[in-house]
Amino acid sequence: MRILAFLNDSAVVGPIIRPLCIPEHRPPIAPARGPAQPELLVIDAPSPWDRGKNC
Repeated sequence: MRILAFLNDSAVVGPIIRPLCIPEHRPPIAPARGPAQPELLVIDAPSPWDRGKNC
C-alpha cells in the first residue's frame, strides 16, 4: 500500500468525509491514565463491558 495523495484542505476534505460519518475534527487530547489497580479487580469482578470494543 502506498500513499498517493495527502489532502489537508478542509474545503476539499469536508465534502469527502461528511457522507461517511467520519468526524471532521480530531478528538481532544486526554492525559495518560495511571497503571492498573489489580487490588480493585478482587473486589469488583470484571463485567462484559470492561472488555472494550470488538470493532
